[in-house]
Amino acid sequence: MKNFKRISAALLLVFALIITALPFSTPASAATLVYSKESNSGTRDVVCITLEGTGASKYYTGNYTYDKLDDLSEDALFDALQELMTETHTYLSTYNDCHYKADLTDCEENNGKVTLIYTSYQATMAQWNGWNREHVWPKSLGGKDDKDRTGGADMHHIRPSDKGVNSSRGNKKYGNSNGGNKKYGTDPAVGVLGGTYNNTYFEPNDNVKGDVARICLYMYVRWNSDWGCDSLNKVFESVEVLLEWCELDPVDTWEMGRNEVIGAIQGNRNVFIDYPELAWLMLGYDIPEGMTTPSGKASAGDPSCKHTSTEIKNKSDATCGKDGYTGDTHCKDCGKKMSTGTVIKATGNHKFGSWTTVNGKQTRTCSVCKTVETKNCEHKNTEIRNALSPTCAKEGYSGDTYCKDCNTKTASGAKIDPTNEHNYEVWKTEGNKQISSCTVCGNAGERPIPECDHLTSEVVGALSPTCGGEGYTGDTCCKDCGALIASGTSIPATGEHKNTVLQNEKKPTCGEGGYSGDTYCNDCKKVVKQGNELPETGEHFLVEGEIISEPTKDKDGLRMDKCVNCGYVEGVVLPKTGSDNTAVIIIIAVVAAVALVAVVITVIVVKKKKAK
Repeated sequence: MKNFKRISAALLLVFALIITALPFSTPASAATLVYSKESNSGTRDVVCITLEGTGASKYYTGNYTYDKLDDLSEDALFDALQELMTETHTYLSTYNDCHYKADLTDCEENNGKVTLIYTSYQATMAQWNGWNREHVWPKSLGGKDDKDRTGGADMHHIRPSDKGVNSSRGNKKYGNSNGGNKKYGTDPAVGVLGGTYNNTYFEPNDNVKGDVARICLYMYVRWNSDWGCDSLNKVFESVEVLLEWCELDPVDTWEMGRNEVIGAIQGNRNVFIDYPELAWLMLGYDIPEGMTTPSGKASAGDPSCKHTSTEIKNKSDATCGKDGYTGDTHCKDCGKKMSTGTVIKATGNHKFGSWTTVNGKQTRTCSVCKTVETKNCEHKNTEIRNALSPTCAKEGYSGDTYCKDCNTKTASGAKIDPTNEHNYEVWKTEGNKQISSCTVCGNAGERPIPECDHLTSEVVGALSPTCGGEGYTGDTCCKDCGALIASGTSIPATGEHKNTVLQNEKKPTCGEGGYSGDTYCNDCKKVVKQGNELPETGEHFLVEGEIISEPTKDKDGLRMDKCVNCGYVEGVVLPKTGSDNTAVIIIIAVVAAVALVAVVITVIVVKKKKAK
């Protein structure tokens, strides 16, 4: 019996060691977000206070752990971070990737929409005409004019943006605009503030300033002179302003979620999202005390501090569409975080802008959460159309009433009887009477010759000359009796083609040249100026095509994307899926259990034989 107990205990110990040695994942606590690598599962403006649930632990290994990076000099730290983000950058994205994957990288809580930088408006992919791809580091501020598979197409760099706000931002540096002009979003984000600007600087909203700063830091280190972004002063008012914005707007779970998704696609991460504090060390500044970062390395505090004086940080009010946050309690003396706040549920009270009408529907958008409310048009703004004045011989029409907002006909008009009042031309004397014709209906009229002194006159029948046709000064006639007082003279043609139109214009594509168009005169119908041949653009418009091979856990797949204009084909690597330990764990557990049962049975049989 003692042998049986010893053997059983030994097997159970071996079984326990096997199980504990297997790579099980520790379940995340209720407060820790487990990020998706397929699409952004983070939430805008909810501060990220932990690296748990991210791929950071597997990314920063060997010589790239925080403790080792923290000991490097400024130049050595720059070199190490550039080496890390370059060597792990295994897939160089295209400019099209930044469009077609935007609903994955820039969505919120896996909702499939596109969160625009500056306005934070959530657009759909179908609203492509309302947003474009923003080079956060403008090409005109040092960046090169190339796009595909360089810094100009890096998914960490390119962000979806409202077209109107992007246009006002232009190529201005980021900086403090000191209460400059406000810029609001365009349709459908009308009324949503996207930032302020003056002649020199563009200043985004506070909740975007950190995003902009950390993207510019990434470009400065990852691409540097390879893409012309070798100085932060090219794009920012100063390094001090960049670091100020980075501290003012801490990393939120949405920004961390975007880092996760792009990391799964490109292979590399933006280290300044995981460890914002490295920016201060790399640029030769002291890390601000108590600064909130995902790693917590900047707010460890003083172990000897008694934390007698505290303050609340990261507090945010709940809005109609987003939860708020009670704030974290920090020690005012050493900066250590003493306790974590709680979420405040959204209020649901929207702040709608003015109504806009499109195709019979009126919509208005909440300036806070971007919720859209819709109702049928009330037809308050109307106009008269199709009105026709009556003539001497034809009926008129009072016109139909149309809504100017939705183009709906709200009321029909009525007929107007003919006036029976003719509009006769210049009267001409024939014999003992004068004759004329109505200019409207042609009715022939006659009257006796009136006795008239021709004291008032007017010019009739004047005609301006054109490029190919003569004009006429007009006849001088008596305004009282219509008699011809003096005939006019001809005016030579001008020879100037003032009324022109462009025809035969053709836009160039990636594989076919175009034509600037010929200029025609509308008066003489002649070609005034011939156009020019336009070269091919060379830029393909790729759409997802046939999958040649599906990715497996050990091998990348391949998809062939095709240009819709010329048929050009480009291969796109589909990342391998990775491995799963679940099956191995189950098999080992079953084998261990069977072995234990076998030993128990053997011991029982041996004991019975001894008893006989």
